[in-house]
Amino acid sequence: GGEEAGGEGDYDDDDENDDAQASDPDSLTFGVHLPGPHQEGPTLVSFNKDDVAKVTELVVRTGLANMDFREVCNLFITTSESNGGYITKSQFDSCIRSLIPGSRMTDKEERQRISSTLSGFFYAFDRERSESVDAVELAAGFCMLCAGSKSDKLAYAFEVVDEDLDGKLSRRATWRFARSFLTLLIKISSATTEAMEEDEFFQFVDSASVWTAAAVFQRGKAKFIKFDNFADWYTEGGYEYASWLELLDLRKWCVQE
Repeated sequence: GGEEAGGEGDYDDDDENDDAQASDPDSLTFGVHLPGPHQEGPTLVSFNKDDVAKVTELVVRTGLANMDFREVCNLFITTSESNGGYITKSQFDSCIRSLIPGSRMTDKEERQRISSTLSGFFYAFDRERSESVDAVELAAGFCMLCAGSKSDKLAYAFEVVDEDLDGKLSRRATWRFARSFLTLLIKISSATTEAMEEDEFFQFVDSASVWTAAAVFQRGKAKFIKFDNFADWYTEGGYEYASWLELLDLRKWCVQE
């Protein structure tokens, strides 16, 4: 129940207002707004050439760039069902091994680099330091690393975060929806994360996600949004608040599927 935000919207996968662009990796940036001392303007999260190269190596060499995100991400969720919706590090590793044959990478150093990157992504979601993470958030964020359009990935993430399957998200669920992607994106930015302690990273992600959810709900007194409402919000100006959504498309990282 509750009043819903906005109206029906058509999601434009090739939005002209594309602030996140990787044709020159040095310019691949997006801004997130944080409360408190950062209210004077957005805190910039940037990706340097090494960050872009790391993502490219990961998705190309593992074959993730050609894997359907649903197949990959549903595996995480299915695996977590015996563990109350959480997936352990060892389960995550098993999933990765089943998806990516060892024969794909014969170079030992490359394999270690990619393994380290994937482990870093997993631990970015491990807020309790328990060696286990919320499988829904991991799956929603991880879909960025697989084949598929921006709008399809957003629709999938919306669907998996909508755990009561009523086709709409509360403000808190929308915060979780945004946090799934922002966790992975901010983790990729070495310039941002290297200057932070682990707790600061989690606080940064939370603040950015809360701010994004508030921006989505700013049009009135709505208590819930449908996916069409979210798409409508984005195309009608939400891209100014969340240009980072463009990075869900691997082509923005110069990765050709």
